[in-house]
Amino acid sequence: MIENAIVNRLLTDAGVQAYCGNNVFAVTAPDGTLYPYIIIIINDTRYEDDVIVQFDIIIEIYDDNADKSPMLALSQKIKDLLHFEALQDETGRYTNIRVRFNGREHVKKDEFTLPHLSMRFSARACEELITYIN
Repeated sequence: MIENAIVNRLLTDAGVQAYCGNNVFAVTAPDGTLYPYIIIIINDTRYEDDVIVQFDIIIEIYDDNADKSPMLALSQKIKDLLHFEALQDETGRYTNIRVRFNGREHVKKDEFTLPHLSMRFSARACEELITYIN
C-alpha cells in the first residue's frame, strides 16, 4: 500500500534516520517504541474514475523533547522530501503516486495526547487494473 511507499521513502533519508532511526511506522507504533517516532496514516480513499485514486495522508511526528525545534525542522525536511514526489508501491497495486503537502499544525500535549506535530498531505495514484483470464 502507499503507506509503505512513504515509510520506505522516509527511512532512506539521512535526516530522518538521524532524528528517529528506523522508528517510522504505518498506522501505529508498536508498544514500547521510544521517542521520537513517526506514524503515517491514510485517512480516506476516493476514486476519481476507474483508475485514478486520491488519498488523504497524515504524518505525525511524536517527540517528548521539551525543545520542539528539532521536530519542526524534521517536519520541514519531510515536506521537502514528499511534496510533489513520485513514489511507487512495491506491491504494484499503485503506480505514479504523487504526494502534495496540505499543511501542518502543532498539537500541544494535554492529558489525552502525547506531544506531536501533525502534517497533512494528499496523494493521487494510478491503480493497476488486473484482468484474470480463466
